[in-house]
Amino acid sequence: MSASPVGLTSGLSRYQLRWVLAGGLCFIIYATSLVWMTYQAQLQRQEASFVSTRLEAEKRAAALAYFLEERSNDVADLASSTEVLTYFANEALGMSLEYGLRANLLGILGRMNRLQQGKHLAGKAIYRRLALIDADGSILAATDRLLEQQPALLPRPWRTGPRIAGNGDIVFSAAVRHNERVIGEVVAWISATEMQQNLLPGNGNASTSLLMLSGAQGQLLSSPIELPAAATAMLTNLPVGEWQEWPAGRLAAGLPALLVNSIPIGTDAFRLVTLVQVDELPHQGISKNFLMAAAIVPLLVIIGLAVLARLYRANRELMQQTEDVSREKDELHVRYSDLEREIQRREEVEKRLREQRQLLEEQTVALGKSMAETQYLAEYDSLTKLSNRMFFRESLRRAMIRSARDQTRLALLFIDLDHFKRINDTLGHTAGDALLQETARRLENSIRETDLIGHQRPESDYRLARQGGDEFTIFLADLSDPLTAGSVAERLVEQMKQPVTIDTHEIVVTASIGISIFPDDGSEVDTLLKNADVAMYSAKASGRNQYRFFEPAMQANAMRRLALENDMRQGLARRQFVLHYQPQVDASSGEIRSFEALMRWQHPERGLIPPADFIPVAEETGLILPLTELAIRQCCEDIPRWKERFGTDIRIAINISVRVIELADFAQLLGRALSDSGVSPALIEVEITESVLMEGGEKTRQLLKQLRTLGVRVAIDDFGTGYSSLAYLKALPIDVLKIDRSFVADVCNDLNSATLARTIIAMAHNLGLTVVAEGVETEAQRDFMRTEHCEILQGHLLGRPMPQEQVIELLATKAGAETVS
Repeated sequence: MSASPVGLTSGLSRYQLRWVLAGGLCFIIYATSLVWMTYQAQLQRQEASFVSTRLEAEKRAAALAYFLEERSNDVADLASSTEVLTYFANEALGMSLEYGLRANLLGILGRMNRLQQGKHLAGKAIYRRLALIDADGSILAATDRLLEQQPALLPRPWRTGPRIAGNGDIVFSAAVRHNERVIGEVVAWISATEMQQNLLPGNGNASTSLLMLSGAQGQLLSSPIELPAAATAMLTNLPVGEWQEWPAGRLAAGLPALLVNSIPIGTDAFRLVTLVQVDELPHQGISKNFLMAAAIVPLLVIIGLAVLARLYRANRELMQQTEDVSREKDELHVRYSDLEREIQRREEVEKRLREQRQLLEEQTVALGKSMAETQYLAEYDSLTKLSNRMFFRESLRRAMIRSARDQTRLALLFIDLDHFKRINDTLGHTAGDALLQETARRLENSIRETDLIGHQRPESDYRLARQGGDEFTIFLADLSDPLTAGSVAERLVEQMKQPVTIDTHEIVVTASIGISIFPDDGSEVDTLLKNADVAMYSAKASGRNQYRFFEPAMQANAMRRLALENDMRQGLARRQFVLHYQPQVDASSGEIRSFEALMRWQHPERGLIPPADFIPVAEETGLILPLTELAIRQCCEDIPRWKERFGTDIRIAINISVRVIELADFAQLLGRALSDSGVSPALIEVEITESVLMEGGEKTRQLLKQLRTLGVRVAIDDFGTGYSSLAYLKALPIDVLKIDRSFVADVCNDLNSATLARTIIAMAHNLGLTVVAEGVETEAQRDFMRTEHCEILQGHLLGRPMPQEQVIELLATKAGAETVS
């Protein structure tokens, strides 16, 4: 019996149905798992894409923030630089472009050029231009001359930090501060386009765009795509750090659907916006290829091994892909961690920079104060608070320029206190400083508006300065009549001789003033000062306590004195100075008791020059000290020589000047010469004039005590001219009293002179002093002195000053006469 077709069909259908059901079940299981794994892989790939895009954007934003911070630091450093602060400090002191501000501006411009040339990005200079602007908006210095022609390029209103200029450039500025207020600003420009080309070149993905926006105005600085103003405003208001999906055309016509994210660059001043095309991202749906593969799977399911093999291979590939995505994700996480550490490190560096910047600001403030103090010390005398020599010379130079321009006269007064050193020697340097301060006050108070001069101001008509020591200078500008300077000088002379009380001591100090007139007496500062100084010395030579206008004859005298000083220096070097000796004779026996050493100058052209011609110059120039040393050394050589030849000790008297006492330790100098030569101190007699004794003060009295300790005899020369009393001399270590020749000359003709001579001799004998009469010229004078028991006589009658050769002949003659007798 054959099978029924229906049954066969039914059997086959059931058989096929089982396979179809089995295959369908396998297909459903396979397709579901495959779809699920594909979906998960696409999610991970999309997330990885977001992470990669965000990291790239954050890296670009960090680079931009660092770049902008570096530019802000450059501008801040320039604003706080020494060149900029020095310029505004000098401007605050009233300096002009001619005096020093121009040099300051050149230094600032040089620093700007070095900054512009030293900062490059991709081989191009970062800064397009730099400028220094004062508080009024004026351009002081700029690397681009275009700024002076188009001042509209300057940003208004000014504020610190980066901002956007009208032409699309990024502008950096920093305020210049002085004494807690803003006095100017340093401004720098960079090109936003060049910054975008070098710092935002793209990340290699055509579907991603990086846009740089300004935070405040919403201005698009750099972008690879064109956007309208409304679109940039929308991007500016994006929440920071959140991804938003915008439909196609919302941002701008023609743009596809976008994912948008906003990242701040440093601060909210700028933002970096990331645009990602949605259609370029991995899709979350099922691809067509996958559906085709799923449709073919039922046919392959019946081939078990093939289906299993394909399923195995697909599973392995998917697992490998998942592992790759996971590994890429881990790498991205590592890179993100590194970026977080780098950001943390940069924050620490920025913190240290802020601390250093604060420290630098404090140091800048301290430096500003130090510069102000240094500027004051550079221009004013710390003792009297008057202008010092340097500042006075500069002020005088400017006044001379104005006077020449206005065709007016200018008078320079050179003031020197008379016998000021006596105050230092008697009352000490503290009293001397107090006297100088009082002098400065009197000089300032004596300058009145009626003298056509004003008080000390930057543009006043006079400048008063302390030149050094006890010298002061004043210049009077805009004088219609030069004699006005004489009236001012006369008033100063009267004001200066008023008594001053210092430490309970009432002191009277006079002043000598020299006056020179511009342009009559000189057109240069040095010439005018020199001629005023010459006139001042002429006033001193005329008796002090007066003023003198400069005259050409004074200069001639000064030149002669200068020539004489040069000849004296050459004469000392060429041993042209020699000693002449004048005998001092016993009044009773006529025997030579001693000699007085007198310096003479044997000039090769002018012959023998007397002391009156060169001793005053030697005292003024200090050459009196080497002359005195020469005299002491020569005497210490002659005394042993005469002893060896004639067998007797002969005393020599040496005159010393008050200048020698001021310049050196005379007792030490004399003691060293005696020690080197071996001469007995008793054979040296030091003569000090009565005026030196009365005016020398404590230092002279100390010298007399040192000479007594040394064993040297001390004589008071020219006694009677200084009006000192013998009672005063009683307290001093004195051995000899020499009556001045003015009394000896009139003892035979004038009863008063004879009475004074008798009184001096009698009182000196009562004090145990030896008396020497100087200037004995006649027999009558000699007889008078013998009658009054004056021990020693000296004068032309008994012997003129003679060179050493004649002294030897005289001593030889005396020795021969004694031998014959």
